[in-house]
Amino acid sequence: MEENFKAAGIGILISLLVSGNLLFGKYVFLLDSVFGPNPKLFNYWSLGRILFDLILYGISKTIPWLYPKIFIFISVLLGYFCAWIFLKEKLKYSYVFALFYALNPFVYNRLIAGQIILVFSYAFFPLLLKLIEKSEVKRDIAAGAVIAFGIIQLHFIPFALFLVAVFKFSEFFKTKSIAPLKSFGIILGIVLISNLGIAYQLASGGEVSRRFEEITLYQSHSFGPSSSEGLNYLTSLATLHGFWREKSYLQLWNFFPLWFLPFLLILYLSVLGYLSKAKYRNIFLFLALFGLILSAGIKAPVFSGIFKLLFEKVPLFSGYRDSQKFLIFLILAYLYLGSQGLKALPKKAYPLLILLPLYGIPMFFGFQGQVGCADYPRDWYYAQKIIGEEKCIFFPWHRYMDFKWVPNRNKRIENPAYVFFKNAITSKNPEMEGIPPPQDKISVRVREFLLSRKLNTLRELKVKYVILGKEADYKSYLWLANCTELVVNGSTLYLLRVE
Repeated sequence: MEENFKAAGIGILISLLVSGNLLFGKYVFLLDSVFGPNPKLFNYWSLGRILFDLILYGISKTIPWLYPKIFIFISVLLGYFCAWIFLKEKLKYSYVFALFYALNPFVYNRLIAGQIILVFSYAFFPLLLKLIEKSEVKRDIAAGAVIAFGIIQLHFIPFALFLVAVFKFSEFFKTKSIAPLKSFGIILGIVLISNLGIAYQLASGGEVSRRFEEITLYQSHSFGPSSSEGLNYLTSLATLHGFWREKSYLQLWNFFPLWFLPFLLILYLSVLGYLSKAKYRNIFLFLALFGLILSAGIKAPVFSGIFKLLFEKVPLFSGYRDSQKFLIFLILAYLYLGSQGLKALPKKAYPLLILLPLYGIPMFFGFQGQVGCADYPRDWYYAQKIIGEEKCIFFPWHRYMDFKWVPNRNKRIENPAYVFFKNAITSKNPEMEGIPPPQDKISVRVREFLLSRKLNTLRELKVKYVILGKEADYKSYLWLANCTELVVNGSTLYLLRVE
């Protein structure tokens, strides 16, 4: 019991250290996560995601700025606890490796980029491992529930099923018992039932299926891994770096010149763990190689052919254009093999374990002050009061741009107008090389308007107001004032009425 309280205390303390200044103030604005008083529910047709979005919607309608603070804190805490639960019966110092799982470059870069749902889903994988170690009906139902309601990130659901399949079929070939196959069937059934909407969309060629079909291999260049600090792609990925937008944020080497030491330690411990003949050593060696090779995508010439083959031949594999996501398998291998390697490490070397939590240095104190909290500008509130329920459109016509009033080191975020104004049209075009602009009716009509400058196009879209934010290249949109009525000239925006 004392050990449980100790582990809980460490987890809560670390989560508080990560949250830091983000616990105070109002909204947190991240690249892919923006929040406002008018959140939109998403159509993912998944029970787990629907439940998650309903909770998000409820929080956002009561205290709209609270959601990101809660889930940044919870995601780190869950990652720590699930890893600790997986290891606590296997290892005395399990909390050290639990800290490694919750605080590493993969988690950091995804969190600071606003991929909160991905990190939330990532947190549950060690718990899933704990449940699938034995083939029992109660464990199978629990494992299915963990995938259905915990691992809700669309790309991670197949990862979870793959992990289950590897364990269960390995057990089947070893024991020749039918129990592991039944176990896999139960888990698969629960996951399919909870994701019937997604399955239907994929089978019928619906919206989800179309999203995958629109992805080309060329996009894997844009979203593929980056090389870090002079390293090649594979070495960068082995150190758990290589996120495609990594250079936009401070990394461990900006704070700690000997940044490679935590990696060398976890690698050394993992080798010791494999040589110690740990029970699942071959499974995790396979997962490590599988994760490292596929995470390189088409960037590493040695293995690019494998990724290209899977991209072209395996249905829906195109969804993994951001190939660095596959690193989760390598991280799980480090977690298990590294923890087993500790048993072979001389006790006099145990002080070296302090290096593992150092992986999390960039995460502490609100990402080392790179992200701040702020409220929306006053003129945004004033404009919303005038607009009310009417339809409006926001320019400049970019999905991502720098907002000077956002208190972040890197001010580029997704345009938050769609979650602030009640009925706003905003750009969905990421404007990245190799990615075609959206072809939905509204996006096409807005592009026509920007070319023709004929106000009738906006009238046909029932737009009553134009919001021109004083951001990015807004001066190239000042012609809008010549065909509309100026209502507000604020410090951060113009509000124009379509007559």
